[in-house]
Amino acid sequence: MVGLVSGYYSTTMVQTLKTTRTDLEDLQRQLGTGRKAETYGGLGTDRGLALDLRQNISKINTYQDSIQQAQTRISVMDDALKRIAATGTEVRQSARATEYNITSTDQSMAQISAKTLVKETLGLLDTEINGRHLFAGKATDNPPTKNYDQIMFGFNGEQGLVDVTNERIRADKGADGLGRLELTNTGPNVSLNDTATDFGYKLSGVSSGLSNATITGPAGVPKELDIDFTGIPTIGEKITVTLVLPDGNSKTLEMEATTAPTTPGDGKFSIGGTADDVALALKDELGMQIQKSVEREGEAASRIKASLDFFDTRNGGEPKRVIGDPPETATTLGTATAAGKPTINWYVGDNGTDSARGTASVKIDSSLEIDYGVRANEEGIARQLAYMAAYTIPEYSSDSSLNKDRYAAMTNAVSGGLSINQQEQTVQTIQSELSIANKMAKDTDDRHKVTKNMLQTMSDGIEGADKEEVAVKVMTLQNRMEMTYQATSILYNLSLVKYI
Repeated sequence: MVGLVSGYYSTTMVQTLKTTRTDLEDLQRQLGTGRKAETYGGLGTDRGLALDLRQNISKINTYQDSIQQAQTRISVMDDALKRIAATGTEVRQSARATEYNITSTDQSMAQISAKTLVKETLGLLDTEINGRHLFAGKATDNPPTKNYDQIMFGFNGEQGLVDVTNERIRADKGADGLGRLELTNTGPNVSLNDTATDFGYKLSGVSSGLSNATITGPAGVPKELDIDFTGIPTIGEKITVTLVLPDGNSKTLEMEATTAPTTPGDGKFSIGGTADDVALALKDELGMQIQKSVEREGEAASRIKASLDFFDTRNGGEPKRVIGDPPETATTLGTATAAGKPTINWYVGDNGTDSARGTASVKIDSSLEIDYGVRANEEGIARQLAYMAAYTIPEYSSDSSLNKDRYAAMTNAVSGGLSINQQEQTVQTIQSELSIANKMAKDTDDRHKVTKNMLQTMSDGIEGADKEEVAVKVMTLQNRMEMTYQATSILYNLSLVKYI
């Protein structure tokens, strides 16, 4: 009986040893891995919550990866845009400060520098990360711009900016050099009229201090201005005519009555003789001043306007061209296709009518996206390129007063056009919009970090093992095993070493 009982208890103790050793091994695993169980099933009733926490943490990790990728791209674009904006500032300041000092290339150092900066800008617009071109809208696989030589001089049968702007200068100048204005004189009357054309100068206003003269207009469509002399004006009296140039800027022509000898274009008109003679003198002086302006301010305005029309290809557009030949008698401006004049399209990226920012989007939270796409032909960028590129074209082969005036007109137009105050959208505008997206991404990422830490703490509380608690359990089990070994060894006359 005693043997039976001893056998029963010894068998129970051996089983207890096995169970305790299994428990000890599990606790040692927990110490090593820091996890309560190897599978979610081992967590018991907490397994559902543990899985939910893991899933939420995984989602946050995905959002954070997307945010990091977007922030990297935005950072690279911002650096490129900063430099692009700086190139515009450099050209503007150089054009404003540089005196008429022409090199052996028939251009100033400011123009030569501008050419380098245009090339740099085009290179920046072709920036890519891991094969993704950042300024190409949705068409990220290829560079979005043609190279400088192709843009300026054309390629593969398509004309470039030089040809386009030279053509526009001719169209705005007109066959008689009067900027498409009609100037006539009959008896004591002088008439200055617009023409029904997309080109040339346009009448804006008149201010007269002339006595014995009746001023009518400018009025009508096209506008007409009539000056009728009923007598002889007084010496020193003036009349001022304001014209609108092809680029939208204004030019004021002032003429003063005099009895002294005059030089054509000096701003004086003779009041000697009859009213008919005065009208003829005014007409000649007005015509001379218009021609002078067309050759100076007009050339600059035409080249810049053509360049703006060339670079403005937003919303699926294409460069504008003079429809018809010769340009001097053409009346309509239209697309290169309508004009039948193959023209290089400088921007070859995605050119849809949708928002440029929307061409690159990323989901940064369950219900939040940011848009950070950019197209190289957006207004702010294209406008700056237009002024910079136009500035690199004119040549000044002699040290004449005409060339000095041409150069001054061009530098004034470029420095004024590149002023931020003259633009609706600038490169800095694009930067600002990207910075908003970047801040939204950063704020969301900060929120994700807080949420993730909270979820991770909860997850660790469910899945993680308290090492201090486990260590205590290990010591307890070891003590229990030691006692069990001793009792078992007595029953079986075994030592702990033999058992192991």
